[in-house]
Amino acid sequence: MLIETALFRLLHHSSITGLVGSSIFPGVAPQKTETGIVYWSPEAGREVVDTLEGGSTLVRDRFHISSYAKGFGNYGVAAAMDTAIFNRLNEFGGDVQDLESPPNILTIQRIFAMESPQHAYNGFSDRTEHHRFTSGFEIVYSLERKVLSPV
Repeated sequence: MLIETALFRLLHHSSITGLVGSSIFPGVAPQKTETGIVYWSPEAGREVVDTLEGGSTLVRDRFHISSYAKGFGNYGVAAAMDTAIFNRLNEFGGDVQDLESPPNILTIQRIFAMESPQHAYNGFSDRTEHHRFTSGFEIVYSLERKVLSPV
């Protein structure tokens, strides 16, 4: 499973989807999206951190996640989404399953909030009429692939 798939699965948690529904997008959101979350990697590629005994490779990837809400009065909505993302991801560690059958598993060692950007208010855009917050995260995970066997 790709790290982007695992991040998508982690963001589809009730604490976040309760605020934004299913409007969670990699890279860029569709033009008419009023409230949503967009995640992307600001860097090309991942960085190898360590090779563990047994040959499993640990890598680090960085992601930025923006939450945005349309309408001048919706600053609080965008801020609440940013806080929910932070609470869900910061210090997370564990296995993440995709929706395949049998499921593929990616083991995330730990997700760390980056110092910058963190809860960065990007302002209100007069052009798009959106409030936007952006937070950054480092994700350390294992490249070892796991697949659950059907029972």
